[in-house]
Amino acid sequence: MARPSIENIRQISNYTDAYRWNVIIASWPLFGTLGGLLPWPNSQSLNLRCESVMIPKVDNEKIEVNIRGHKVYQSGQATYNNEITLNMVDTVDQVLMNFLKTWREIVWQTRTGVSQPKLTQEATIILHQLNSLDQPIWQYTLYGAWLKDFDNGSLTNESAVRKPTLTLNYDYYDDGQILI
Repeated sequence: MARPSIENIRQISNYTDAYRWNVIIASWPLFGTLGGLLPWPNSQSLNLRCESVMIPKVDNEKIEVNIRGHKVYQSGQATYNNEITLNMVDTVDQVLMNFLKTWREIVWQTRTGVSQPKLTQEATIILHQLNSLDQPIWQYTLYGAWLKDFDNGSLTNESAVRKPTLTLNYDYYDDGQILI
């Protein structure tokens, strides 16, 4: 195969920009059982505060087969990474902190240790990768997502803005191209 020329490279479509994406909460955890806590923010409110997000991934396990001194491999069970990180930017209206506190209390209530049922804790989260016109071109849908951990960031002179990090666990995801 010949080395690509500049003209070959120019014929490739636009490259994907790493900063063009949206986070959408398609279904929220059910928080009604906790009563008295603030309502969930809308999906756009969290999307505006999300600075970066990891792309989910899946690995196929390798099965080794030994036959008469020869080794061959075949693909095995798919293993989802099951974890995704959202890096957020906090705002003084405390939308993010109230959201995190409410979700944290659903997963494990601070004062009582009560934990809501699995289906009550979970959300469905959609990540859209966007083209240069901000139209969705690829979608990741995470099922069974729940708040595993969050780091509140720090209050120091080194960072002008507080940036909490959310770590979400999920059961599995679907992904695919969105035709526009």
